Amino acid sequence: MDLKLLTHLCRMQTEIYHLPIHIYENGQPAGTFEEQETSFAVHEFYRHSFSHNRKKVDYLLTPQFLMFGYIRIYGTGLAVMMGPAIIGTATESDARNILHETGLPVHSRQSLQQFCEYLRHLPDLSFEMFLHLLCLEDGFLNQEITEINTLTQHKFSAANDVSIEKKLLNKNQDYVDHPEVMTDHGYETKIAFYIENGMTRELPEYMKTITSDIGRMGNTALRHAKNALIVLNSMALRAAIRGGVNADIGYKLGSVYLEQIESCQDIGVLTALSEKMLTDYCSRVKESSVLHTDHPMLRQILWYISEHLHQKITVSEIASAAHITPEYLSSFFHKETGETLMNYISRQKVQEARQMLALTQMPLSEIAQYLAFSSQSYFQTVFKKNTGTTPELFRQKYYHS
Repeated sequence: MDLKLLTHLCRMQTEIYHLPIHIYENGQPAGTFEEQETSFAVHEFYRHSFSHNRKKVDYLLTPQFLMFGYIRIYGTGLAVMMGPAIIGTATESDARNILHETGLPVHSRQSLQQFCEYLRHLPDLSFEMFLHLLCLEDGFLNQEITEINTLTQHKFSAANDVSIEKKLLNKNQDYVDHPEVMTDHGYETKIAFYIENGMTRELPEYMKTITSDIGRMGNTALRHAKNALIVLNSMALRAAIRGGVNADIGYKLGSVYLEQIESCQDIGVLTALSEKMLTDYCSRVKESSVLHTDHPMLRQILWYISEHLHQKITVSEIASAAHITPEYLSSFFHKETGETLMNYISRQKVQEARQMLALTQMPLSEIAQYLAFSSQSYFQTVFKKNTGTTPELFRQKYYHS
């Protein structure tokens, strides 16, 4: 296929599917077709993600649900990049995160609004539809059939922990020998806790220890594995939203994983996908609990608080460290974050306390002292205000020995 014919095909496909398409010849831009006239070359940043492998066709789904596809055309120096398309509607927070990741030069409120407007006019496609279009484009260009499950399989290494895979494979015989098997939901409760609290270090360790019988959920080992992972996806989604992930983002993520689960045709791939999925939800909770800012003074304030959580922190001490007055500090912090400084400090201390209650048998009095609360009773009051329950009841529900 020559460049002239490729250009014609890509222009037609953009007109039909409203999807941006970019042509490269020997690694250099050779044509772009977009319905929007824009100076935001988002695709150029993400193109480098495809340079690390030589796969004929590949895709990328970013944390902000932008989708890109990349196709190398056999026997030529030509390549096509599709996207960005997007799942759902981008928020201003999404826009800021994309700009932070890509380093695109947006330095004013007006240019930020222009970028938000650009994102809002991107084609809104489901993940499955985008992969169908990518496979269709590859069929046009390389004259061969690519299945969606072929695309998704290589994204997840089946060489990770295979204990769950072995357990699921053994289920097929279990159904014959022990049809009375029931589901044990204990492990789900613990996984939900780790996700809800953004415990990215502890979750993978716990996943290695799972031995609970997950019960009969399908006629075959593969269908069982898919159904079990669909249930886990729903549980993890709800836990992530409780942990602070934006509900719209959570539901979009759940939809993406549901499509990926159904497209898998191998239990080993499903096993690796389950680990990726749970880690993704957990990481997003952890990310949502941290205030992100480009303001150097606010970064300094947040760092000071995180480094002194086990001490009594006063406004005066933070102000001194930041070389500003306490009055200005309080006003500045509220303006930048939308919450008071002392409320933020209390919330961070309670988050630390939740993990200590769930993972240790340390008495409440020692936890209160460790986190520099003035008394155990004050610790209990602050804890209940932030969580809606008492430390005792929280431990009873979540303690993991």
